[in-house]
Order: sequence, then structure tokens, then C-alpha cells
Amino acid sequence: VAQARKDGLIDAHQEKSMHDKILQFRAAMDGMYDYTDQPPHFFYIHFLVLLSALYLPLFAIDMAYSSGWGDNKSIQLDILQGVIVFLQCI
Repeated sequence: VAQARKDGLIDAHQEKSMHDKILQFRAAMDGMYDYTDQPPHFFYIHFLVLLSALYLPLFAIDMAYSSGWGDNKSIQLDILQGVIVFLQCI
């Protein structure tokens, strides 16, 4: 742009306008570059859905069993805790 101004191909108003457009383009490219290394939002949304649909109800059941359930609660509680550990490993 500076060379075109020196050669007389553009005037001062066109030079300023082109500089403004170039700076806007650089800012837009910089904004896009900031997001290139980010993981897609798809993962986060589906992770929250998985957490809400599977883990939270199992955690609620686990807390209910932990509060007490007669004499034979240990086998059922062990099975439930095994399922919770398995889902956490996924």
C-alpha cells in the first residue's frame, strides 16, 4: 500500500482505507487462528449429556443406598459401585 502511494497509484484517502481493511482482515484472521487448536464444542456438549444421563442418576441411587437399606444392602451396593466405577473409566 505504501509503495502504491509512493508511485502515485492511490491517494491518501485510498491508502488509509486500505490500511484499515488490512488491519480488520488481520484481526479476523487472528481471531480464527485462536480457535484452530481448540477442541470442538461437540465433545463438551455430549460429555455433559452423558454425565447428566448416566452418572448423576447412578450417583443419586448410590447416595440413597448409602443412607441405609436393611440388612442385605452390601451386595446391591457393591454391584452399583462397580457400575459407577466402570462408567467413570469410559
